[in-house]
Amino acid sequence: MKIRSRYGCAQHSRNAASRKQVCAALMLAAILACHGAAAQAGEVSPASNPPVAQTVMLNPAGDVVTSALHAIHARDAAATFAQMSQTLQQNFGKDASQYLKSLRLKQHALYNHSTFRVLSTEQTDNVAIHKVELTARDGAKSLAIFRLLQQNDGSWRIDHIGVVGSSDERDA
Repeated sequence: MKIRSRYGCAQHSRNAASRKQVCAALMLAAILACHGAAAQAGEVSPASNPPVAQTVMLNPAGDVVTSALHAIHARDAAATFAQMSQTLQQNFGKDASQYLKSLRLKQHALYNHSTFRVLSTEQTDNVAIHKVELTARDGAKSLAIFRLLQQNDGSWRIDHIGVVGSSDERDA
């Protein structure tokens, strides 16, 4: 069956259907590309809410980092300490408030971050490294590097946090 376009050219109806399918596929690809870019770009700036990571975490180690950053922002010592490894907890005498105080005194960028963005994640069998960009209220940026170890029970816990690129380039 032939149809006439408004320009008077004869076309097969299947060619028109084929073009519609191509257009629909291109539109779907553009929507997915925009959605993916929106999910990975930018930061969240909490007014009174804890910061939210922009990167979708698809692994338990990433969830631990995100939970720890939320807890630090909320000044929740118990929730922050719960994300730390047994070794790190023992270094602070199992005292959650002492750990949070240490962050406040030694790692200002981590303790006072207003937003964060997960930059990369690397994982081997039982070690994961997460690089996170921290942004302060004044716009200053720092890089936090979280080392996580998989525990005997399969859970992940933070074993070390290093902060670089700020005035408090110290380790916790």
